Amino acid sequence: MKQKYLIFVLMFGLLAFSACTSENNFISNNDETKQDSNNVIEAEDNKNELTSGNYQVNTAESKVIWHGYRLVGNSHTGTVDIKSGSLQIVDGAWTGGEFIIDVASLKSDDELESLENHLKGADFFDVANYPEAKLVITNLTETEEENIYQIDAVLTIKDISESISFFARLNNNGDSVKAETNFSINRTIWDLKYGSGTFFEDLGDKVIGDDIDFSINLYANLEGNS
Repeated sequence: MKQKYLIFVLMFGLLAFSACTSENNFISNNDETKQDSNNVIEAEDNKNELTSGNYQVNTAESKVIWHGYRLVGNSHTGTVDIKSGSLQIVDGAWTGGEFIIDVASLKSDDELESLENHLKGADFFDVANYPEAKLVITNLTETEEENIYQIDAVLTIKDISESISFFARLNNNGDSVKAETNFSINRTIWDLKYGSGTFFEDLGDKVIGDDIDFSINLYANLEGNS
């Protein structure tokens, strides 16, 4: 959930994304457990077994929304594209996945070119040197709630790789699947420290929250099926 002051993607996300106490918690990458009854996506009744195979992400249909905050003033929301991705299902269970986020595609909903350029610049994501981010799933644990998984993954931004954990819902529709998740990351762990009150003093009302919220809807099709 949002922590007042703070809060991100993406990532791509991918997004963060370490231990949990309940199926309705988001897990943050700085070992803080965030609790919110809205963090797990509402169930879609679908109890059909997933078809085993390799699923390729439909990048046109999939969507990553980021939301960042200032301590004082406006917050900002936008999108970032998934460049490519796949997930694997074996014996009816989601077993892994890897996703590439096109950080250079980052946009703000209010179409502020100055904001977009700043986020893509050296103060933040430095897309000239690090145009992509990557999320690799390392472990999936099915919870007691239908189709809800706890996801352990490694998120790489600016060549910095850190473990994250979050919850996701996976639903199937024949030879396609839909994954949904909400989570947040502490951007400073990936050296995105600009405007952080944790690292800089005397910022006044220019403090930017350390956390970024991500909301992801992911669509994928069984390889060989469009």
